[in-house]
Amino acid sequence: MADARHGHARQLATKNGFASAILGAAATVGRPRDAATFGQHGLASAKCCSNSGVMQNAFPSHFERLSNLLLGALKPPPGRGRIAVAVIYGATCHLIFGAAVLAMISAMFFGMSKSLGQIEAGWSWLANAALLLQFPLAHSVLLSPFGRRLLSKLAPSPYGQTLGTTTYAIIASAQLLLLFALWTPSGVIWWRAEGWAFWLLCTLYAGSWLLLMKASFDAGAEVQSGALGWLSLVQNVQPLFPDMPTTGLFRLIRQPIYVAFALTLWTVPVWTPDQLAIAVTYTAYCLLAPRLKERRFKRMYGERFERYKAQTPYALPSLGVGRRQGVQSQPDCGQSNAAEMGCPGSITRSRVIDPS
Repeated sequence: MADARHGHARQLATKNGFASAILGAAATVGRPRDAATFGQHGLASAKCCSNSGVMQNAFPSHFERLSNLLLGALKPPPGRGRIAVAVIYGATCHLIFGAAVLAMISAMFFGMSKSLGQIEAGWSWLANAALLLQFPLAHSVLLSPFGRRLLSKLAPSPYGQTLGTTTYAIIASAQLLLLFALWTPSGVIWWRAEGWAFWLLCTLYAGSWLLLMKASFDAGAEVQSGALGWLSLVQNVQPLFPDMPTTGLFRLIRQPIYVAFALTLWTVPVWTPDQLAIAVTYTAYCLLAPRLKERRFKRMYGERFERYKAQTPYALPSLGVGRRQGVQSQPDCGQSNAAEMGCPGSITRSRVIDPS
């Protein structure tokens, strides 16, 4: 069972990344395929049964997962080559990630009227359309079986699968950096907020980005930022994926990352044809893309996700959401499947093969 669990964890590693952090696309987090096979997805600890059959909630919190990742990386096991690869990928990932976020915030704040793109009129709309569509199209490809195999080959063997989340984050960050840094402005400004309207929109814009950060944290910041892959490789262990998100903003709606990003598109203080094109295109993406993600969640979690879906609105909070019953953070650990789930006890991560 250990071999199956670790191989499945590596396969799931490529289903994650920066898309969730920015467009919520990476709301697509690597998960077990089915709640009944929960014991196979490589989590560090789980809600398991004691010998008496009593539920024990040992699942780590967001802060515990992050602190364990960071503290573990401070004292890595020997392996200079492995550590060098991990640090290079990690530094590359977070530099491009940070640059992409800053480019997005600044470019949309000015309504896409300021950018580095300087393509001639006539061709500029074609270039901008290509920039606009390349992210969602590539995202769909990278989440396919072919894309997952491709991601695993974009890092030195045998680290490709462990670095899957980091590699995905690098690619997605680079795509968004290209979009917002190389967009060619039309030069037309329809409306620019002034006075109290400017400050109101600035407040809403900043609040939307803070909401996006909170939603990304609730979903698993280490996965959304790409840190999970390289920090796991530093420690020479398989990536430890968070469970299906049902807490924080995910208690209110099922797609808080997508909703928060959509809000950033419409709360800018400057409006141009460029900003409208991006707002309409990516709002449609934010409404439609989660449908595909939820199909994957249904396959991964089965009835557990169906209960969560029935109790939690898609994008708009319900007035009665505060009274709903919380969804268990882990599936029941009944006598029938206790052995399959590895109960009693907790599930630990295995070492990555390190030839260095």
